[in-house]
Amino acid sequence: MVSALPERMDTTVKEYGCVPFDTKSSIGMHSKIVHDLGVVGDDFTDFYEILSKIYCSKNLVPEHYIPSELSADAYYIAMARSFPIRNIEYIRDWYLSRIKCPALSLKDLHVLMLKCD
Repeated sequence: MVSALPERMDTTVKEYGCVPFDTKSSIGMHSKIVHDLGVVGDDFTDFYEILSKIYCSKNLVPEHYIPSELSADAYYIAMARSFPIRNIEYIRDWYLSRIKCPALSLKDLHVLMLKCD
């Protein structure tokens, strides 16, 4: 399910266990942390710990990219992952379209982590 990722990002995604909302698509550098993978709040903290360990970098991700667990964006992600909505594409996509935080792709995150590498 993971495709065309640099080795360190591939390792991070696999170790964290990222699963895209659209299970028919693969995870690539274009995949967005919140919008495609649904990683928010405390889950992002866990993801970032793995990322920092693998990249040996503590570059911080600007917080406006990662909504808190109590935000409306986190609610929309939770609804999109819930059963049976996750299996009804047009309803799932409606919830995902409501997310307001700016998109942060795995490519953007990779570049950020390499800045001082």
